Amino acid sequence: MLAPPTQLQSLGGFTGLFDQMRKKFGDTTGYELDIHSDIAFLDRPDPQDNRRSISYQYRGGWGEPTGSPSTVDADDRVVDLAAFDFEKTLGVLRGAPETVGVARADVKDTWLRISPSEDPSTPDAVIVEIIVNSDFGTGRVELYPDGTPLAIWPANR
Repeated sequence: MLAPPTQLQSLGGFTGLFDQMRKKFGDTTGYELDIHSDIAFLDRPDPQDNRRSISYQYRGGWGEPTGSPSTVDADDRVVDLAAFDFEKTLGVLRGAPETVGVARADVKDTWLRISPSEDPSTPDAVIVEIIVNSDFGTGRVELYPDGTPLAIWPANR
């Protein structure tokens, strides 16, 4: 058995993170998943009351719920958070600082947010956002599930 991943922004990291999610929860569904280099945050339906959401943190393994359950908004949807092209997303992630105009030396954090598509014609699809933070602004690249760019927001200067 392979050890749970600790470096999450890699092909092995994505694969291992979602494998660990399947082991803990039985699937890879949820409302939203944020993946940083060594930590992830997940919002899933409360198994006791699907009108509520529970947050979990991953740090070498999925822990117990963090905080209290919160009420789900009427437009929140559960989607398969692993339904995106890992390799193409990682390719965009590697070049994200340049894409949004942040010098590599200035990058404080680069992370991904996987959430439901806002397109009513694709209610089961996800959107992947890559966020690049620096002291000089934050930029984002939004991707379709197949890894093609949907939108780019350069870092504010």
